[in-house]
Amino acid sequence: MVFSSFEFLFRFLPFFLLIYYVTPQKWKNAVLFAGSILFYTAGEAEYVVLLLASVVINYVFGRLMYRDTYEGRGKKQLILLIVALCYDFGVLFLFKYSGFMDKLPLGISFYTFQIAAYIIDVYRGRVLSLIHISEPTRRTPISYAVFCLKKKKIQKTYCTFD
Repeated sequence: MVFSSFEFLFRFLPFFLLIYYVTPQKWKNAVLFAGSILFYTAGEAEYVVLLLASVVINYVFGRLMYRDTYEGRGKKQLILLIVALCYDFGVLFLFKYSGFMDKLPLGISFYTFQIAAYIIDVYRGRVLSLIHISEPTRRTPISYAVFCLKKKKIQKTYCTFD
């Protein structure tokens, strides 16, 4: 499904906006996540598991990197960062540059760089994993997933989690 298609503009978007605006504030991120997954599924259903795996794996690495607010950047955090980035860019390389796959997953470069931005921010201490963010609505795994899936800037630049 393309953003400018009839299906998106006159079926998906109005239905999604209606659901989103009648949803209580507490559940809006869950609706955004579900809408993002539905949109992605409409375009590339066979790669939804890959997308969700990338989100979950990096969420776990972020949580493991800083379980305690007093932990600093040490060898453990560096190793976790390297492993997470090797996974992220390894998947990107496999699909985009290796030639082994015939079809490229929709948005793989975008969400790979979004996820990498988060894990690098956790390593640098800019975001002390999701359990330490002061804004309560961003403390959940769903909020993290929404961050990974939404495009914040149209110019194809990538943003930080904070």
